[in-house]
Amino acid sequence: ISIDLGNGVTKVPEYCFRDCTKLETVTMHDVTSIGNYAFYNCNKLTSLVLPNSLTTIGNSAFDYCSSLGQVIIPISVTSIGSYAFDDTGRCVFLIESNINQPGWASNWYGSYTSSKTFIYSVVSAGVVGDFRYAKCENR
Repeated sequence: ISIDLGNGVTKVPEYCFRDCTKLETVTMHDVTSIGNYAFYNCNKLTSLVLPNSLTTIGNSAFDYCSSLGQVIIPISVTSIGSYAFDDTGRCVFLIESNINQPGWASNWYGSYTSSKTFIYSVVSAGVVGDFRYAKCENR
């Protein structure tokens, strides 16, 4: 149900937790990259706080994580692959940037945006916790 990747773990390999349909929470500390399909079809995963060390999210990394309600994407993320967050249901993305970054695939959020909310905002260095106070209604 819950996984803590622990300190010192820097990579989540491709397909690592694919189809872990009972996984609800994941804690990452030092992760810098999440591979393709790493959490594909973890359909009970409810929320996700990505660490400030993260730079890369692979293709379809969180595809079919249909219970995700909120994802905080830190400003450190410079690459997001195609369909990384496709089929995530009524998800709210809190993005620590004012625009999509150049290394983000144009379809990183998937093919349907009508059920998703995107909140872009620049966050000053050291103030990344501010997004955690955002309230998301009607998920």
